[in-house]
Amino acid sequence: MRPVGAPLERPAEVEEARSILAASRARRVQPARDEKVLTEWNAMAAATLAEVASATGIAGYGERAEEICEFLLSTMYADGRLMRSWQGGRARHLAVAADHAWLVEACQRLSEWTGKAVWRDRALVVGAQLLDLFWDDESGGFYTTGSDAEALVVRPKEFLDGAVPATNSIAVTALLRANAFADDPRLDRAVDRTIDLARPLLERHPAGLADLVAALPMWSGRHEIVVTGDRPDLLAEVRRHWLPAAVVAWGQPDSGPLFEGRPAEPGLAYVCQARSCRTPAADVETLAGQLEALVA
Repeated sequence: MRPVGAPLERPAEVEEARSILAASRARRVQPARDEKVLTEWNAMAAATLAEVASATGIAGYGERAEEICEFLLSTMYADGRLMRSWQGGRARHLAVAADHAWLVEACQRLSEWTGKAVWRDRALVVGAQLLDLFWDDESGGFYTTGSDAEALVVRPKEFLDGAVPATNSIAVTALLRANAFADDPRLDRAVDRTIDLARPLLERHPAGLADLVAALPMWSGRHEIVVTGDRPDLLAEVRRHWLPAAVVAWGQPDSGPLFEGRPAEPGLAYVCQARSCRTPAADVETLAGQLEALVA
């Protein structure tokens, strides 16, 4: 172990031994590398990077997130169907529900980072594909495999988190964010029915559905924050707070309910709950007070 406070540079004798070992290892057969690009994992990374960019203001994280999502949206589709894996210039294997759900989440997080309407639109498009291919209209919840996939004896549904969040947990989170910009009753019903289906598990084993538990404040609170016009000071104040249960909209307006009837100028901030908004904030102090109420 390195002693506390010791320099990070390796001692000369350690560096010499490391070089000898590395040279010897290089003469042996190198381990194979798995070079597949998976939609789910990359969309998960993009969503995280975009969220970090919003929280820290470090643009490089957001730029990497945009690059990842642009690649996924331009490369991972074949004949209009999202694929799960890409390797050697070819996308293959039908995407599962988690691929779609994480791509919705990544697009929505990029909307919050960039303010570009195109990312909201893309989130809604992929969200519609998630519903069309994986929704169980009879019992509720999202199947893991699509209706166009190879028929299985039983189509599984994932509710318990494992190494990554369960499919239905991220589907609820992603659709809650995306639907803030659409107010689509179909998305609302899907979220409500999925939570109802998971209710017995939530009551008995909440730790096993931690990511769905984390989505519940967003589901019950329905908080939306809209910044219109060019007001970087108001946006910075919003980002200064940790508001996991809120959806943030700014930048390019669209025809959705969050921007409808709100002028691009002068710049104002609207703090809302289920479309019911407080008095528009024109200054940072007023906005800070309204946001503190959400945190509390």
